[in-house]
Amino acid sequence: MIGAPYNFVPLSETVVLPQDADTVSHDKPFSDGLSGRLRLTLTTFTPLLVGGAHDDADDPSRPTTVRFFRVPGKEPSLAIPGTTVKGAVRNVLEIASFGKMAAVDDNIFGLRDLTGTSRRDYNDKVSLIHPDGSFEPRARAGWLRFDDQAKAWKITECHQARVEHADIDTLGRLRYPRGESFAGRWVQNRWKGRTASEKYALWAQSLEVTVQVHAPAVHVLTNRTRKGLRTTNVRFAKADKLAFATGPVPAGHATGRLVFTGQPNEHKQMDFLFHGATGASFVVDETVARGFLRIHEDSEEWAFWNARRKKGIDVPVFFLAERGRAGKDEVRSFGLALMFKMAYANSVHGMLRHTSDLHRDERAWDLAELMFGRVGKNTRGLAQGTGELFPISGGTACRPVGRRSHRSGRSEAQLLSQLHPAMGVGRRAAPVDAEARLPQLHGRRGATARLETVSGAHRVSNSGSARTVETEGSGEA
Repeated sequence: MIGAPYNFVPLSETVVLPQDADTVSHDKPFSDGLSGRLRLTLTTFTPLLVGGAHDDADDPSRPTTVRFFRVPGKEPSLAIPGTTVKGAVRNVLEIASFGKMAAVDDNIFGLRDLTGTSRRDYNDKVSLIHPDGSFEPRARAGWLRFDDQAKAWKITECHQARVEHADIDTLGRLRYPRGESFAGRWVQNRWKGRTASEKYALWAQSLEVTVQVHAPAVHVLTNRTRKGLRTTNVRFAKADKLAFATGPVPAGHATGRLVFTGQPNEHKQMDFLFHGATGASFVVDETVARGFLRIHEDSEEWAFWNARRKKGIDVPVFFLAERGRAGKDEVRSFGLALMFKMAYANSVHGMLRHTSDLHRDERAWDLAELMFGRVGKNTRGLAQGTGELFPISGGTACRPVGRRSHRSGRSEAQLLSQLHPAMGVGRRAAPVDAEARLPQLHGRRGATARLETVSGAHRVSNSGSARTVETEGSGEA
């Protein structure tokens, strides 16, 4: 398994807003503002791809081909859009200036950890550990449907048991080519598990069966982890002696419906039987339902089940419930597999609001918005521009196509006084090398400082004057 080459850092609870943000304009430069020109050369040290046209593969399992961005024309040439450079600079500026995290979609993400590395966030929520060291899944089973009258999703709880694939093969008289099974198949020395919809298509028979259900007991299962194969003691009810439910139910047997789920690896050799009813039913909270739908809306499994649901067929789901404020169990999350992808408690916007209300406040303007502009309704004349193009030609430097002027109305001393509490307005900043600073300023919608020459060096002025920067750059591949 390949691990992510990055990690996450906490979102800062501090959002810094310039005090005189209401005086900044891109259309009305200050009378004492300065103007200048910045030259920039881009040199790539690793392979670079700026996405342009996309060619979707005919096979959904194959990746999409992304082509390098090109300038339209009879002889299209490679280029880096100015917005790409500007976006990279703006992102760094937002971080460095403790700006708002506003340009994000309100997505709901989920977590599913089959490796056991996220115990607190996932494994402890879906599994119960008994004193003997065995695990027992916390997920309960039920049938999901949408109540048109109540305009709400409802789950009717039922009992669950596991069924061996070997018993499924025997009942269905399934035969497979060499290297295949009900779980999946080997393709070019790589295991490819079957999805739930593929299993149902392979079965293509009645799902109603009679079985003998045994009391929950500890079973030894083999799982693949990053460190290799590992055996785990898991407590669950098991069903066997399967037969199609076509006549009287034999004594000691129960009727139920086979439920197939996706195959994460070749070691899962069982699927499920949903049977009986516990007598409990739940109205799913709208937020919980929205989390499920956002996570599964583009999945093949939900497309399969949603089509069946619209025909009046209940959807088999696994769910986690906790005691609510009214003293009754409430559904906290649910999914289409025993270890399902669990929606996080907060959406992206919800997380931002929990951190600071300023992140989503359109009345507040941070430094990056004042320099680069804003997309949306409340632009206040500071609309985000489109930038320029940096053509690439045979590895040699090229002049940009077009220029754009940017303005801002803040002094660096004032900005730094807000970014660092120890620096007050009017306090002299340390001398800086102007030549070293210029490449860092390129592409911003306005420079942050007014520079004055003092004894051969450069320092930051304390005045609130603006300066206009006419960007100019070149690209080098």
